[in-house]
Amino acid sequence: MTFGVRNKDNAKTQATVKALGGAIGTVAEAVARSEVVVLGVPWNAALDTVRSAGALSGKVLLDCTNPLTADLSALEVGHDTSGAEQIARTAPGANVVKIFNTTGAANMANPNYGGTRLTMLYAGDDPATNQTSTRATIVKNTSRLG
Repeated sequence: MTFGVRNKDNAKTQATVKALGGAIGTVAEAVARSEVVVLGVPWNAALDTVRSAGALSGKVLLDCTNPLTADLSALEVGHDTSGAEQIARTAPGANVVKIFNTTGAANMANPNYGGTRLTMLYAGDDPATNQTSTRATIVKNTSRLG
Protein backbone atom coordinates (compact mmCIF):
# COMPACT_ATOMS: atom_id res chain seq x y z
CA MET A 1 0.00 0.00 0.00
CA THR A 2 1.39 3.40 -0.98
CA PHE A 3 0.22 6.57 0.72
CA GLY A 4 0.12 9.67 -1.45
CA VAL A 5 0.80 12.75 0.64
CA ARG A 6 1.45 16.46 0.09
CA ASN A 7 4.79 16.44 1.91
CA LYS A 8 6.54 13.07 1.90
CA ASP A 9 9.46 14.54 3.88
CA ASN A 10 7.33 15.23 6.96
CA ALA A 11 8.77 13.14 9.84
CA LYS A 12 5.38 12.54 11.51
CA THR A 13 3.85 11.36 8.22
CA GLN A 14 6.83 9.09 7.55
CA ALA A 15 6.53 7.53 11.01
CA THR A 16 2.79 6.94 10.60
CA VAL A 17 3.20 5.33 7.19
CA LYS A 18 6.08 3.17 8.44
CA ALA A 19 3.98 2.00 11.39
CA LEU A 20 1.23 1.01 8.95
CA GLY A 21 3.70 -0.95 6.84
CA GLY A 22 3.20 1.19 3.77
CA ALA A 23 5.29 3.15 1.34
CA ILE A 24 5.11 6.92 0.91
CA GLY A 25 5.14 9.14 -2.14
CA THR A 26 3.49 12.13 -3.70
CA VAL A 27 -0.12 11.70 -4.71
CA ALA A 28 0.92 11.22 -8.35
CA GLU A 29 3.61 8.66 -7.39
CA ALA A 30 1.13 6.67 -5.29
CA VAL A 31 -1.45 6.67 -8.09
CA ALA A 32 1.12 5.57 -10.67
CA ARG A 33 1.91 2.47 -8.53
CA SER A 34 -1.70 1.52 -7.85
CA GLU A 35 -4.63 -0.19 -9.55
CA VAL A 36 -6.98 0.98 -6.78
CA VAL A 37 -6.81 4.52 -5.40
CA VAL A 38 -8.54 5.66 -2.20
CA LEU A 39 -9.61 9.31 -2.09
CA GLY A 40 -9.90 10.01 1.63
CA VAL A 41 -9.63 13.78 2.07
CA PRO A 42 -12.01 16.53 3.19
CA TRP A 43 -14.33 17.65 0.42
CA ASN A 44 -12.66 21.05 0.11
CA ALA A 45 -9.44 19.26 -0.92
CA ALA A 46 -10.99 16.52 -3.06
CA LEU A 47 -10.99 18.03 -6.55
CA ASP A 48 -7.48 19.51 -6.20
CA THR A 49 -6.24 16.14 -4.92
CA VAL A 50 -7.73 14.35 -7.93
CA ARG A 51 -6.19 16.93 -10.28
CA SER A 52 -2.77 16.36 -8.68
CA ALA A 53 -3.09 12.57 -8.99
CA GLY A 54 -2.01 12.28 -12.60
CA ALA A 55 -3.43 9.58 -14.85
CA LEU A 56 -6.42 7.88 -13.21
CA SER A 57 -7.90 6.45 -16.39
CA GLY A 58 -8.47 2.71 -16.05
CA LYS A 59 -8.02 2.73 -12.28
CA VAL A 60 -10.65 2.08 -9.62
CA LEU A 61 -11.05 5.31 -7.62
CA LEU A 62 -12.67 4.71 -4.23
CA ASP A 63 -14.32 8.00 -3.33
CA CYS A 64 -14.72 8.25 0.45
CA THR A 65 -15.66 11.93 0.46
CA ASN A 66 -18.86 13.64 1.47
CA PRO A 67 -19.39 17.05 -0.14
CA LEU A 68 -19.87 18.91 3.12
CA THR A 69 -19.02 22.50 3.97
CA ALA A 70 -15.89 23.02 6.08
CA ASP A 71 -17.97 23.33 9.27
CA LEU A 72 -19.88 20.10 8.36
CA SER A 73 -23.21 21.92 8.64
CA ALA A 74 -24.48 21.52 5.07
CA LEU A 75 -23.91 20.02 1.67
CA GLU A 76 -21.62 22.06 -0.55
CA VAL A 77 -22.96 20.26 -3.64
CA GLY A 78 -25.73 17.75 -4.12
CA HIS A 79 -28.60 19.97 -5.11
CA ASP A 80 -28.25 19.40 -8.87
CA THR A 81 -25.15 17.21 -9.03
CA SER A 82 -23.33 14.93 -6.61
CA GLY A 83 -19.83 14.95 -5.21
CA ALA A 84 -19.13 11.64 -6.97
CA GLU A 85 -20.24 13.15 -10.29
CA GLN A 86 -17.80 16.02 -9.78
CA ILE A 87 -15.02 13.56 -8.90
CA ALA A 88 -15.80 11.51 -12.02
CA ARG A 89 -15.68 14.60 -14.25
CA THR A 90 -12.32 15.52 -12.72
CA ALA A 91 -10.96 11.98 -13.24
CA PRO A 92 -12.03 11.01 -16.76
CA GLY A 93 -11.70 7.30 -17.47
CA ALA A 94 -11.49 6.31 -13.80
CA ASN A 95 -14.03 3.84 -12.40
CA VAL A 96 -15.32 5.99 -9.52
CA VAL A 97 -16.85 3.95 -6.70
CA LYS A 98 -18.55 5.68 -3.79
CA ILE A 99 -17.59 3.88 -0.56
CA PHE A 100 -16.82 4.41 3.16
CA ASN A 101 -19.02 7.48 3.46
CA THR A 102 -22.20 6.12 5.04
CA THR A 103 -20.98 5.56 8.59
CA GLY A 104 -18.62 7.21 11.03
CA ALA A 105 -14.99 6.47 11.78
CA ALA A 106 -15.86 4.86 15.13
CA ASN A 107 -18.02 2.27 13.36
CA MET A 108 -15.23 1.55 10.89
CA ALA A 109 -12.62 1.25 13.64
CA ASN A 110 -14.79 -1.25 15.54
CA PRO A 111 -17.23 -2.73 13.02
CA ASN A 112 -18.45 -5.61 15.18
CA TYR A 113 -21.96 -5.60 16.57
CA GLY A 114 -22.87 -8.68 18.56
CA GLY A 115 -20.40 -10.74 16.55
CA THR A 116 -21.63 -9.41 13.21
CA ARG A 117 -19.36 -7.20 11.12
CA LEU A 118 -20.72 -3.96 9.75
CA THR A 119 -21.57 -4.13 6.04
CA MET A 120 -19.93 -1.42 3.94
CA LEU A 121 -21.95 -0.47 0.89
CA TYR A 122 -20.46 0.78 -2.35
CA ALA A 123 -21.86 1.99 -5.64
CA GLY A 124 -20.62 3.09 -9.02
CA ASP A 125 -22.13 3.86 -12.38
CA ASP A 126 -19.61 1.89 -14.44
CA PRO A 127 -20.94 -1.55 -15.44
CA ALA A 128 -17.46 -2.92 -14.64
CA THR A 129 -18.13 -2.20 -10.96
CA ASN A 130 -20.64 -5.03 -10.99
CA GLN A 131 -18.35 -7.51 -12.71
CA THR A 132 -16.88 -10.21 -10.54
CA SER A 133 -13.24 -9.23 -11.18
CA THR A 134 -13.79 -5.59 -10.20
CA ARG A 135 -15.85 -6.54 -7.14
CA ALA A 136 -13.06 -8.90 -6.08
CA THR A 137 -10.49 -6.11 -6.52
CA ILE A 138 -12.57 -3.72 -4.41
CA VAL A 139 -13.19 -6.27 -1.65
CA LYS A 140 -9.54 -7.42 -1.57
CA ASN A 141 -8.15 -3.91 -1.38
CA THR A 142 -10.70 -2.47 1.05
CA SER A 143 -10.28 -5.47 3.35
CA ARG A 144 -6.59 -4.55 3.64
CA LEU A 145 -7.67 -1.18 5.06
CA GLY A 146 -9.22 -2.81 8.10
